[in-house]
Amino acid sequence: MLIKDRERKKYLPSEVVKQMKDKGFAAFGMHQHTELWHEMDAKNPANGFGVQVAKTWYWYDTWLTEVENHCSK
Repeated sequence: MLIKDRERKKYLPSEVVKQMKDKGFAAFGMHQHTELWHEMDAKNPANGFGVQVAKTWYWYDTWLTEVENHCSK
């Protein structure tokens, strides 16, 4: 049996904001991102939206999807 060990893609907060701006959500900035993750308790590891590596928090694709859904509303 072959086990694939693969790291999930990770994004810095600035990359999340840039991707939302690139998708046409010009009003979404770092402030809105910070408010959203606080509101959703998104840094709680139980939610699975990201991971802390050393002293830096990285977001997963699941968080990008959540942010895009929020921006679309």
